[in-house]
Amino acid sequence: MDRLKLVLAVSDVLLNMYSTKQDRKARLIKEYGEQGAEEIEKEVNFCIGNSLEDKYLAVACIADHYGKNIERAEKLGKWADKVQARINAIYSMRGKSIDQAAKDVINDNYDKETVRELLLSFCGYNPAEVMKKVNQILKPKEPQPGTATKFRIHVEHFCRKDESAYGACTALFQYAADGKTISKCILIDTAMDKTADVVIQDLKAQGVRQIDALFISHAHGDHYGGLGKVAKAIPVKWLYLPETAELDRYQKTYGNALRRQARKVKNFRWYKQGDKALFGEIKFSCLYAAKAKDLNEHDPHHYVNNMSPLCHFQCGDFIWHTAGDAQNPVNNLFVTAMKKAGVSIKCHGLEFHWHTDGNATNDNLMNATRPRICVSNYHHPLWRSGRKGPKKKAENVGATCYSTADDGHIEIDIVGKKVTVSTSKSGKRDAYTI
Repeated sequence: MDRLKLVLAVSDVLLNMYSTKQDRKARLIKEYGEQGAEEIEKEVNFCIGNSLEDKYLAVACIADHYGKNIERAEKLGKWADKVQARINAIYSMRGKSIDQAAKDVINDNYDKETVRELLLSFCGYNPAEVMKKVNQILKPKEPQPGTATKFRIHVEHFCRKDESAYGACTALFQYAADGKTISKCILIDTAMDKTADVVIQDLKAQGVRQIDALFISHAHGDHYGGLGKVAKAIPVKWLYLPETAELDRYQKTYGNALRRQARKVKNFRWYKQGDKALFGEIKFSCLYAAKAKDLNEHDPHHYVNNMSPLCHFQCGDFIWHTAGDAQNPVNNLFVTAMKKAGVSIKCHGLEFHWHTDGNATNDNLMNATRPRICVSNYHHPLWRSGRKGPKKKAENVGATCYSTADDGHIEIDIVGKKVTVSTSKSGKRDAYTI
């Protein structure tokens, strides 16, 4: 179906112009055919599940689907003010250079693919030209001699053996030319609420004055619990939350928990498989997100863990993979999906999943990723136990393992192809060439 036609139909459904759901289905089939009706219903569910109603309605209004002024306000009803604010934000992106428009696309300012080309056209751009520039920007560049940017991956340590405070929290920094001032900061998870003070203190000690993007991996409190306190103490430019459509199928309570987190930061986005973003020279890609139909367990524990998308962050030449608490079923699905798509998932650093117990990884994932460095940010005793522990599986492919429980804060410094790992508690300082 034509994209504008799809968005207009979705908007009409959102405004209850097709009556009840049962009547709606019959009317949609009559007007758009069975295939069209199914496509509209799927898009409506996605839109509502990810709180995008104002964005779709804004596109419909820009297309003059609901008239002007008072007429439009009456049709929009409760959505009128929110949609108008969204329209203003869209039009504020007009008149920029192609380069800046491409960067806006990379940073997801033009939303998902369904409406991206429409919005680019509304704002006066040629979508094909902008997307060509997007591909040019995202294309890997060969570093020039003597100009390598410094990056740091900082894995927080706050585990307590009595398990009264724990969780995951990792920061990625890009430094300015002086090698000391942080120019970009990406935060992945915030751990529990009671660890927030440690996170805030440590980030400020590192020199962080703004978090450019805060990614939450999944809907468990030991990964997002500190979000509110962190966001109050350090400005967060954008909050990224994993798309909830699949999570809602069996655990809508946890989807609601993520939607509550979205209210804690002014600007937020939902990310899904295939999404990309660029923060300075730090590149983000969401490589894989599991589908409910591929998982046997749908409980609040394992199912919610397995809704953690597998994410790729590239700091210069260094590739870092992380996936919240994804477990072995998803690890295997990830490897299979990437092989089928012809996508290499080799990386230099991998953050162990699932509290680093025996289910955190397997030989399949290790052989596909072949990391040089593996990090455990939990104190689970199974992480280093025997031949079945993640540590041994990583060592089997030549990786060196570090644990916040044993080593304290873990810092991975990257300059070109030179990588140094240093630890606060054990005093390690190891050098690698990638």
